Amino acid sequence: MTKLIFSTSYFPSVNYFSLIKASNFFTIEAKANFIKQTFLNRCEILTANGKMTLSIPIKKLKTSKMTIDEVQISYDTNWQRLHFKALESAYRSSAFFEYYIDAFLPFFTKKYQFLLEFNTEIFKILLLELDINKNFNFSEKYLANSAEFIDFRNFDTIINSANTLFLVNQKPYYQVFSNRYPFIENLSILDLLFNEGPLANVYL
Repeated sequence: MTKLIFSTSYFPSVNYFSLIKASNFFTIEAKANFIKQTFLNRCEILTANGKMTLSIPIKKLKTSKMTIDEVQISYDTNWQRLHFKALESAYRSSAFFEYYIDAFLPFFTKKYQFLLEFNTEIFKILLLELDINKNFNFSEKYLANSAEFIDFRNFDTIINSANTLFLVNQKPYYQVFSNRYPFIENLSILDLLFNEGPLANVYL
């Protein structure tokens, strides 16, 4: 059986979950070096002003080679409140915001120390809400590129010949502010979930 490996991600993208749904078992990378300006600690949503990036601030890295499972979240600013307000403003008029938002409220109040733990707890709730039952583990050491697995650790930002065929051409679904903007694909899975509700699983 082909092995798949993914990066952790903050409220991952629609493409991310389409690949997760299609897999049987996968690994989440925990031991790679943390890379700034990636989806490890950010996601994209659609607001009245267009696409918006929500980014989790992290504590200053002790070394340039700090692994993902060592990265700690910074609470010097009240980013949780800002992120929740952004989501509320963007999606409160969507069909399923009120149905799902309670499941995610703890992530905007409880303070997690480590980014990987925070992302993983969100990921588990998303799997539950999307009715996707999958088994996964975490890497115990850094896994370099290998013919033994398909590498999706950077597929949202770096497209290579190994995984291009697995990317999804997304068909438009209704989005809040569709009267202002053409369909924007591959936003955070929250965009699909809040707009499509239980049909999100079918869409994936």
